[in-house]
Amino acid sequence: VKELSTILTLVLTVKPSPRFERVIDGLNRSEMMIGDWHDKVVLAEALEKFLESGTAVTAGQMAQARVCHQILTVENRKQVENVVRGVSAAIKGREPEKNQDDQAL
Repeated sequence: VKELSTILTLVLTVKPSPRFERVIDGLNRSEMMIGDWHDKVVLAEALEKFLESGTAVTAGQMAQARVCHQILTVENRKQVENVVRGVSAAIKGREPEKNQDDQAL
């Protein structure tokens, strides 16, 4: 996504176009969404390793860690769908369509 955005930015300097500007903006938004998704994946993986480690914590703390992991897993699935829609819309020079289940990103 970064490379595509960079190339279109160079093309934009040679041939200005409102459509290219929309595509670049959409690609930049998509890049941010991918970064957010990746951060959550890393956190979910760290929580999973913690849960599997057998670290001595209270039952309440373990339950909270499990709930947090479940929430992250669900959010990550939704975020992947949002990223796919966002990149597709960006390439077409449109705003991504929102589903009723979408969260503010």
